[in-house]
Amino acid sequence: MKTAYAMCSTGFSRLDSGNLCFLPKNKIYKEVGYVSKEIANGIGEFSANPTITLNLDISYSWYGFIINFRNCKPLEFTIKTYDNDTLVDDVVITDVDSLNWTDYNRYGSANKVVIEFTKVEPYARVSIDYVGIGDATDYELSKDDMFDAPTITMEDKLKSITVQKQSYKPGTDKKELVSEKITVNPNNNIVKVDFSAPSHGYTAITDASNVTVTVVESGAYYCMLKFDGLTDKDTILTYTVSGYEYVVDTKGLTHRYNSNGTKTVNWSNPLVDNADMADLLDNWLANYYLGATDYSINWRGDPSIDAGDLFNLIKTNSSTAKIKAYQNELTFNGAWSGKLSARKVVE
Repeated sequence: MKTAYAMCSTGFSRLDSGNLCFLPKNKIYKEVGYVSKEIANGIGEFSANPTITLNLDISYSWYGFIINFRNCKPLEFTIKTYDNDTLVDDVVITDVDSLNWTDYNRYGSANKVVIEFTKVEPYARVSIDYVGIGDATDYELSKDDMFDAPTITMEDKLKSITVQKQSYKPGTDKKELVSEKITVNPNNNIVKVDFSAPSHGYTAITDASNVTVTVVESGAYYCMLKFDGLTDKDTILTYTVSGYEYVVDTKGLTHRYNSNGTKTVNWSNPLVDNADMADLLDNWLANYYLGATDYSINWRGDPSIDAGDLFNLIKTNSSTAKIKAYQNELTFNGAWSGKLSARKVVE
């Protein structure tokens, strides 16, 4: 449960709330969840409905939606999904029966989610600790679905994860970065040049006396060259790009998970250049490595299953383990059968 600050909102500031703080005088605030700026009137309606918009990197469909409300739940809200601004789903929720609200339905392929809160308790705000898509499931795998007991592979317990944070400083020594012989013509006179190391301050020259070359676009790992003065025929020439390579300062940020663990993970990504990004990457990696248990299941098969789908695996003692599929092999010979590869989910 995230930290929250006491506030004037119906049903929110209770003595048994847990992790409830008063606003500090020094203005050094703790990380909290979502709290709506708007507060409802005496009948629980807003002059402007609080809205949360989630923009996804790609369009995809999913099963399940989770919203963890803090201390007081709304009476009514809507979930709309869009694929490139085309409405896909329009769901109205009026039966919010728990602070940890879960919906197990399937949502169509979309790259934007808009959650709008339309009614709450009188004089209340909307407060949320967590929103998750695709994290909920009511799909159960029991012994009746499996041909035999799952094959379980246990990995070494995770000890620590180290994420390399890379800081970049402008270089001071100009050097030749790339030189290449190419063929260009007036209809094909823009060339992309890629670099193996992050660089800046590009200049370009060519050995063709009647041709000029200009850097028209650039980034840390590439530049675009435009060649002018070309004739109607193909021209063979050699270009040279010079510039400065960034000086990279690497620092490992380590998060220890189990003092008696044996597995250490070291991860480097050149895009991680600050502690916040390193922490996000660390959390993402931990969700995988803390699972440490892989399952291979021979079962009845289901063609609707995709990689990334969640299941509740029913164990022999009737307890459940949440697992995530990463491969689903199917065979059809008058009936479906399959082999499911999955990993334990750590919540």
